[in-house]
Amino acid sequence: MNVDKTKSTRNGFNVIKNSRKLRRFRIILCCGGTFLGLLGYHYICLYINIIRQASVQAPILEDNPISTKDYFDISDDKKALTVAENKHKMDTSKIEIIPYYRCDSKADVKRQSISIATQMSTNNPARFQRLLDLASRWDGYISVAIYTKMSETGYGKVSEAVDTFIDAHGSLFKDKVAIHLVIDKRFSKASEFYPNNLLRNIATEYSLTKLIINLDVDFIPSLNSHNQLLFHISKLKNHKRAVMMLPSFERQLADNEDWENVTSSDLPTTKTKLLKEMKSNPERVYSPFHHSFFPAGHGPTDFARWYKANDAYMINYKKNFEPYYVVLKTNKLPQFWEHFTGFGKNKLSWVEEMALAGYEFHVAPDCFLVHINHSHPNSEPKREVRKSILREYSNSFWPYLTDTYGKPYWNQETFASYSWKSLPNYAKNAATVLGFDKYSWSYGPDDIPIYRTPLLKLEDAELYAARFLGLEDYFYQPTPYP
Repeated sequence: MNVDKTKSTRNGFNVIKNSRKLRRFRIILCCGGTFLGLLGYHYICLYINIIRQASVQAPILEDNPISTKDYFDISDDKKALTVAENKHKMDTSKIEIIPYYRCDSKADVKRQSISIATQMSTNNPARFQRLLDLASRWDGYISVAIYTKMSETGYGKVSEAVDTFIDAHGSLFKDKVAIHLVIDKRFSKASEFYPNNLLRNIATEYSLTKLIINLDVDFIPSLNSHNQLLFHISKLKNHKRAVMMLPSFERQLADNEDWENVTSSDLPTTKTKLLKEMKSNPERVYSPFHHSFFPAGHGPTDFARWYKANDAYMINYKKNFEPYYVVLKTNKLPQFWEHFTGFGKNKLSWVEEMALAGYEFHVAPDCFLVHINHSHPNSEPKREVRKSILREYSNSFWPYLTDTYGKPYWNQETFASYSWKSLPNYAKNAATVLGFDKYSWSYGPDDIPIYRTPLLKLEDAELYAARFLGLEDYFYQPTPYP
């Protein structure tokens, strides 16, 4: 009797125990099923997003300005680039600016498009042909600041050339080109020099899209470059601080050609056709822009790599680099330093600040620019930067850069600036490898035969010594061809 009671009690405990195990199992099974379900849902959503992103051809720029700001949020920049808000501006009290001259300032534009921000003068009527060339090749928008001077007798017909041009080509320009008339009423020495950077800032300010490319009016893009750029920009990971460059080439004039008569119809439309021209033409009609006498300007593009590139690639900034590129227009975008007028420092100073502000430089692999040279080879006199521009750079612009960003890494002193006496022994040893002694070290580059040797043809020890001493830029750099 007692035994049976004990057995029944044990059986009851076992039933309860098994029941509890069963409940725990069911709970675990339920939680596991829920977890697997959520995990499966997560991967399904992730897969859908990957498929969606793969099909996107351009950055998603909503029509709502708030969502656009969120997409390109730059609020993490603690140090706004407003320090130079007044320093970079020139005096415009006697310069009249008429934005959206004879066009709609409230035009309904596609925000995901790219605007060319450019500038020109009415002094050279052929510039209007270049504006036509731009419009014929560009599928986005164009914002152009047109500069003209008012005569001392009054307004006269300062806008006559612009009016005539608009009347003749209004159908092509409608809803595509916005003209901003800039009338200079100054009658002083300062007005002798073309205000490049003022006009660039005006064209940028009044462009109606978030993406812009600040371009000189005589640089003509390849066909379909607008859509190709949008595609490559959509692939960038860093939309806040990245630019997409177009490699720049130049077209030499033949003996029987005039600059005014060469148009976009005479230029190669695709990369394939450009490379074919460069390979088949022994006269070198097309070549990397100004590489033969100023390789620093566009050399970092790495043309040899671009010839074979199928995908966009990133490059490093080097001093005096001045490429053309697409960038997001925000209130943190550095502005052009307007005191650089005429020739010298006007564009490269902007690129220099862009590099210091942390922008990455990417190169588009399939589109490009062609500059139609103004004159025949060797016929144009060499231009020199005015001393006032050099003073502006060293006394105003450079202190602003260092105060805002710190000393640029690319402007560190190299041994090239040392006298032989002040060189440490290990630097003298490196100089000796290159064939220098205490007498030849003080000569100019033109007097040193080794400088005429292409950098990449130096022996390993010589190449190491050149880089160690900071002399790379002194060596001959042949123009790269495909």
